[in-house]
Amino acid sequence: MRVFWTLSGGLAALFSVLLLSGCGGGSSNTQPPPNPVQVSVTLSGSGTVTSSPAGVNCGTTCSQSFPEGTQVTLNATPAAGFSFGGWSGACTGTGACVLPTSGAQSVTASFMGSGALQVTVTLAGAGTGTVTSAPAGIDCGTNCTHTFSAGTQVTLTATPAAGFSFGGWSGVCTGTGICTLPTSGDQSVTASFTASLQSINHIIFMAQENRGFDHYFGHLNAYRTAPPYNLPADVNGTPLDASNPSFDGTTIVTPFLMTSVCVENQSPSWNESHTDYNRNNPVSSVATMDGFVYISAKDAPSNGGFDLGGTRAMGYYDQTVLPYYYFMATNFATSDRW
Repeated sequence: MRVFWTLSGGLAALFSVLLLSGCGGGSSNTQPPPNPVQVSVTLSGSGTVTSSPAGVNCGTTCSQSFPEGTQVTLNATPAAGFSFGGWSGACTGTGACVLPTSGAQSVTASFMGSGALQVTVTLAGAGTGTVTSAPAGIDCGTNCTHTFSAGTQVTLTATPAAGFSFGGWSGVCTGTGICTLPTSGDQSVTASFTASLQSINHIIFMAQENRGFDHYFGHLNAYRTAPPYNLPADVNGTPLDASNPSFDGTTIVTPFLMTSVCVENQSPSWNESHTDYNRNNPVSSVATMDGFVYISAKDAPSNGGFDLGGTRAMGYYDQTVLPYYYFMATNFATSDRW
C-alpha cells in the first residue's frame, strides 16, 4: 500500500525546516584518539629482552610506548648458564616475538638455568591417591609434570585415598617415605597405591535366571572401549563369527540386537543343554555349539509358541536396551567365564 501526503502553506514550510535540521548539513573532522603500542615485558630467570625498533632493553627498561602502527619485534638473549625456555602472554614459542601494532601488549620471557629440574610423576597400582611437591608444582592426579629451577630441593609426598594404602616409590626414589629428588636434570618417579578387600565398600550381585552371558553382555566390549571409559577389549564376549544353523538346517542365523525384553526363556534342562553343545551328537566330547537355535525352536511350544524358529537364541542386548546393566558391569566387576 502506498500513502501520499500533501502539505501546503505554513505546514509545508515547517516540514522543510525540520528536514534541514535533521540532516545537520555539516561534517566533522574529529579524529579518533591514538592507540599506541604499550609494551610490557616480564622476565623469569636470567637473560635480557630487546626490541626493534629500540626502546625495550629488559633487564633495564621493561616497559615502552611506541606510536600506533609500529611493528615491534622482541628478541630474548639468555645469560651465561641459562637457556631461553619461551614466551608467554602476547607471544608463544621460542623465536622472535612479533607484537600487534596497537594497544597494550604484555609478554613474559622465561629463562632456564642449565640442568633445570624436570620432574615427572606416574601413578600406578590398583589403588588411588595423589602426589604433591614442596615447593608447589606437582599435584598428581592433576598436574604430574613440572620444571623447577636448577638447584631447587624438591620433595614429593604420597597420600593414598580413603580405603587404599601407599605401596612405595620406584624410579629415582624407593621406600614409602618422603621422596627427596636430586636438584637437577630429568627425574622420574612412580608412586604405587595398593588396594585390598578393606578397600571395598559395597558388593552388589546381579543375577538373571535363564539368561546367557552373551545374551546380556556379549557386546560389552563395544561399550567399554568407547569414551569415556576407553578400556581394552578384554571381555570374553560374543565371537565376531558367531552363528548357528536354523531350526530346519537350511540357513544360518547370526547374532542380532533384540529391542524387546519380553522374550521366551531358553530351556536350562540337562538333555537340551547337551544338544546345544552338539546338535547331532549330544554325548560327544566335541563342542560344535550348533544346537542353540534348534533347541529354542523345539522348546517354543511349551512357552506359548511365540518363537517357533528359535532365533531368539542368537539375540542379544546392548547398552541402548540395558543401560543400567552396562554401566554397572563396566564400573564394577563382571564375571565373563566360570
